[in-house]
Amino acid sequence: FYNGADKIILNTAFFENPEFCSNLAKRFGTQSLIASMDVKQDGTQTSVWIDRGSKNIRMAPIDWAKKLVSLGAGEIFFNSIDHDGARRGYNLEILNSVCTSVNIPVIAFGGVFNWTHLLEGFKAGADAVALANQLHYTEHSAKKAKNFLLNSGISMRN
Repeated sequence: FYNGADKIILNTAFFENPEFCSNLAKRFGTQSLIASMDVKQDGTQTSVWIDRGSKNIRMAPIDWAKKLVSLGAGEIFFNSIDHDGARRGYNLEILNSVCTSVNIPVIAFGGVFNWTHLLEGFKAGADAVALANQLHYTEHSAKKAKNFLLNSGISMRN
């Protein structure tokens, strides 16, 4: 923050050092603290994972989202590990359950293969959508994604 950052994204720190995260939120404001949430199907249950997806904290995404808000997160960066890189779109069911359980912005990530997936993320309740592989490994651009969303009725800065 002292070097000019407006926001930071933390994942494992919210679990391993919640007091640190709360102190950051108090000092710099909740709008500056984004909680990255990785979810993964584990048998019949979906759980939150930390430490680059290597450690299951055995908590449901909705419960963890509410805890993140109580710790001072101002936004949630939602990623489905199972969908990330799979080219089948966001995990819409779990994304929607997280979006409707908290009153802070949720950013959808993980699984985009076509522009319709972005639109589906908004329809599931996300306040913002993010993608990576679609831009890195194809001949697509952020401008094409924005144009598709604008033409689909999603308002944004151009």
